[in-house]
Amino acid sequence: MTMATPADLARAFADALIMPITSVAWHDRMLHEANLRTKAGRGRGSAQLTARDAAVLLTSILASPQPKEAAQTIALFVATRPDRQRSSKKFFAQAGLSELARLPADHSFIDALEALFLSGMSGDLAAWLAKHRATKRGRTPPQPLIDVATSTPGPVGDIRVAGILEGMTARVIYTIPERSMGAGRTATGAEQGHLSDLGRAFSITARTIIRVADVLAGREANDE
Repeated sequence: MTMATPADLARAFADALIMPITSVAWHDRMLHEANLRTKAGRGRGSAQLTARDAAVLLTSILASPQPKEAAQTIALFVATRPDRQRSSKKFFAQAGLSELARLPADHSFIDALEALFLSGMSGDLAAWLAKHRATKRGRTPPQPLIDVATSTPGPVGDIRVAGILEGMTARVIYTIPERSMGAGRTATGAEQGHLSDLGRAFSITARTIIRVADVLAGREANDE
């Protein structure tokens, strides 16, 4: 199997998101310096980048006001947990994707992204999309949709799986629990480490997940 290098992963995201590879590489460099991604060696000892590396890099791209804030951004999103009041009661248990269904109740936004990339690498995600796009008894079901979004300051993560054959939508919204910030307090964006007061909201779909997962798995990226 061909191993994905940092350059491969940066190129995959740049192609999928139509953004300058220099910008993606800057995020990657900041994560590397903060020891937040697998360090690649040389020759036979070269490390293969993982689904976790992809989840961390994508979170930085989506949620960092500036690449130099990548480490702060990842620390915030690692601290997030599902907001039970605003999320589907059973989280992703009924979505039909085993990697998501196996996540523990206290998982973070980055854990869920990692599970999505693992599903893409195994081929389960592409198979799920194909299954839910198929016609059923002569009618076309709702188109399957996987949205991944972040908004800052906050931070807030949002993963939605819609168009499930049974007509359900599985959605989990991630925030930092108030207890993590001390009794009676909710942290502001500045307190949580963001240097900018400018709100940002970005999202991607399964198309990016699958393209990057194909690179991680040593397959050529497709346009799913």
